[in-house]
Amino acid sequence: MPQDFRWGGIDFKKMCKEVFRNFWMIPAVMVTAFLGISLLDHFTFSPMYTSRAVVAVYPFDNLYTLDIATDSMDAVNSVNSVLNSDMFLIDLEKEMGKLKERSFYSSPISNTNMLVLEARSPTPADAYLTLRHVLKSYRKYAGQLPGNSTLEVLSRPEIPFKATNESKILRYRLLLTLFAGFSMGCLLLLLYIGRSTCKTAGAVRRQYKEARFYTLPPSGNGRKKGGRAKVDRRMKAMALTAMELFQLTRALGARTLFFTSAARKEGKTDLVLDLAGELSAMGRRITVVEGDMKHPAMLSLAEEAENTPEGALQDVLQGKTGISESVFHYEEKDCMILPARQESFQDDYTFTATEASALLRALEKETDLILIDGGTWDHSGEAGIWLEAADASFAVFAPDRASFEKGDRLMEDLEKGRKPFAGVILNGFG
Repeated sequence: MPQDFRWGGIDFKKMCKEVFRNFWMIPAVMVTAFLGISLLDHFTFSPMYTSRAVVAVYPFDNLYTLDIATDSMDAVNSVNSVLNSDMFLIDLEKEMGKLKERSFYSSPISNTNMLVLEARSPTPADAYLTLRHVLKSYRKYAGQLPGNSTLEVLSRPEIPFKATNESKILRYRLLLTLFAGFSMGCLLLLLYIGRSTCKTAGAVRRQYKEARFYTLPPSGNGRKKGGRAKVDRRMKAMALTAMELFQLTRALGARTLFFTSAARKEGKTDLVLDLAGELSAMGRRITVVEGDMKHPAMLSLAEEAENTPEGALQDVLQGKTGISESVFHYEEKDCMILPARQESFQDDYTFTATEASALLRALEKETDLILIDGGTWDHSGEAGIWLEAADASFAVFAPDRASFEKGDRLMEDLEKGRKPFAGVILNGFG
């Protein structure tokens, strides 16, 4: 999600247009949502079929006259206890095979000599066969019952054609369908949010068709597998981009290039330094100006090299130090850098486009090309001042950093500026 995204900024009209313009998203989301609930339904809600039979219990014995059960109720309870016994159920499982969802139980009908037998199973045939097997197996245990009770089948088992828990499953499936609809809405929203960001080079190109584009692939870690190839690919693309920019500056007659972006952390500082290194390798004298005074980072490069200048950009603009005392040579890229200091200006001081222009004209006497790292775009802030002072401007986009809403504002301001808008650099795409 882009760092400048706000839930309150969702435009549902634009969202609908985006969805219908990319109609493939609707079937894709529908398939994803309903496939998800189908899997959930399959593993959670299984239909259960119940086969029933009603039997009458009659006490009868011609061997043990002393144990004849004269009370039919005692005979019913005896038969019921045997049918629900662990031994009987274990034998049933051995004969029918083990099935986790299968169950059998019997229950007496109050004040009668009848029992209701029920077998439940995920399949109709298994439920029916289970109950048939119970009726046949009962004879093995008849001798263990008082009075050697016998059974008479009053209602024969039948194959069930309707799931016992069908109404419950239908309720759950209705809830799952509603959940699938909600999920579809959420997925469409996420796709809209994803597509409304500068996520891919193609998306940026479609959004800003009239602009000139320069694409730089992402860099990699040279120590990791495949990282060296990524580094080499980016270096080649950087060298080609530097050559194209130099030719463009000659065509425009520009010596000061301004780089800005719609959001933070789009890689502007590294991009500007890499371009400076490539241009220096072409034999040009390059000076980098750190125009992002709110989030400066280049002064640390001088501190690491133990080459810290006496002043910084703010000091030069206020006339406290000269340019020569405030710049330092960055050996890795073979360029000069005028860094900014973290300290903010005094409340009663701010620099103007005229002062910025005077500084750049003074730098042009000592260098061939000036690259300004302008920070995040703010028309009324420092970035707007540097735009007026520079000869040409570039917009930098990195994958999934800024929304198109901010990107549109940036592109509109740069194109309406009095200085030429030179193009868009797609930093880290590919």
